[in-house]
Amino acid sequence: MLGKKISVTVTATRTGFDPVNATAAETGPVAPGELVLAEPARVTGSARPGSTLGLAGVPEDVTVAVQWLRDGAAVAGATAPSYRLTAEDLGSRVVAALRLTRPGYDELAIRTSSTPVVRAAPRLSVRTTPGTRSMTVRALVSARDVSAINGILQVRRGRKLIATVPVADGTASANLTNLPRGKRLFRFKLASSPTFTSAVTTRKVRIR
Repeated sequence: MLGKKISVTVTATRTGFDPVNATAAETGPVAPGELVLAEPARVTGSARPGSTLGLAGVPEDVTVAVQWLRDGAAVAGATAPSYRLTAEDLGSRVVAALRLTRPGYDELAIRTSSTPVVRAAPRLSVRTTPGTRSMTVRALVSARDVSAINGILQVRRGRKLIATVPVADGTASANLTNLPRGKRLFRFKLASSPTFTSAVTTRKVRIR
């Protein structure tokens, strides 16, 4: 019926009377309907490399064309209803641009809400070797789907920051001196960055 004009003819009858016909004037051409979503379309899933994003809030009775965007730029080949995050997405926000179609309706072009900034969740492993008023620290940092992590490892004794150690290609090492003797609790924190979250671990070490 889209684009066609509609009119209606009504026939009135009554016993003993001739039928009477009445025809209404034609309408204008039938216009396309307007697609309206019951809820905003959104992205589901965790903003972590290796996680798979999906879509929610999209009606089931429409045809959907999808293009995933990274910081507003189209991701090559990412046109499926789901998208697996990779290391290339680190530090970015991801959204889906959607085109919804249904016969008899105007096309609806929308964008979903965006993910938070994609950041890796690193694993921090620390090994300590105590010495005479000293301690050797060796740390390994890794994260799923991330080849290497660079950053800063903070070392605290109680609340006091006693060292900042660079992390390069996922490793850090340092020899800390002038430490007080006795059993001490040390806190090791990988400082967060635009591409990964922080990670913390503690060790009790007896300094000689």
